[in-house]
Amino acid sequence: MPNLYQFRDRVKAYRREKLLKAARFLYENGFTSNRVSILGLFFGVASAFFLFSHHAVYVLLILLNIILDNFDGTIARKIEKKKGNGWLVDVVCDRTVTISLLTAFYLHTATPYALALIALLPLTNFFFVYGKLFLKKDIKMIHLDSVLQILFIFSWFELGIYFLLTTTTLNFFFMLFQRIRLR
Repeated sequence: MPNLYQFRDRVKAYRREKLLKAARFLYENGFTSNRVSILGLFFGVASAFFLFSHHAVYVLLILLNIILDNFDGTIARKIEKKKGNGWLVDVVCDRTVTISLLTAFYLHTATPYALALIALLPLTNFFFVYGKLFLKKDIKMIHLDSVLQILFIFSWFELGIYFLLTTTTLNFFFMLFQRIRLR
């Protein structure tokens, strides 16, 4: 009888296989990793406009964003075999979607935590990008934007905000711990 770790590994392998087939199909039809990232950006930012007015439209658009976000990395790593700075387009697109959702949330609720995140996310990502591009360090960062998006699907807005605030704060201090300093 397989244990939990073997089951997890089987699910990951199955997911990877299916994701790769779909990513190949997209790539063969002219969708590069950067094009998929930008298409996901379009769906993600558009979803922010419907977050409180038409929740079903938000759900559809944000699910498309999450799916495309999985494809762009698969296309870049497995098909295009990119090793350059293509990750930068993905990071900028992902954070733009998250900030647009936080802005929509803040405009609707005036929650100060959302405003703190709108300020803290770009700062944290600046350290991340600066460290990778200019200091040439292998910097690790927790990217859990899709968790916020899924929590928003279920209308668990406050939980999503607190979750992202916690992970962003941890990222910020983790990067300081990795000694990324501006010089």
